[in-house]
Amino acid sequence: MKKYFFGYFPLVILAYLIPFTLLQKVHKFYGSFLFWIGYSLIAIYLMTKMMDHWKNEN
Repeated sequence: MKKYFFGYFPLVILAYLIPFTLLQKVHKFYGSFLFWIGYSLIAIYLMTKMMDHWKNEN
């Protein structure tokens, strides 16, 4: 369970860093959509793995 938490924690940090640093000069919407789609797919995958592990604990 901890490995998924430590995998999710950097995603939270990146959700604040990337839009305010790397994507700051991108004025088009599609520039950030690729980041947020990738971010959400990775977050959904990690949360699914965390819930699957939680379901199989007992």
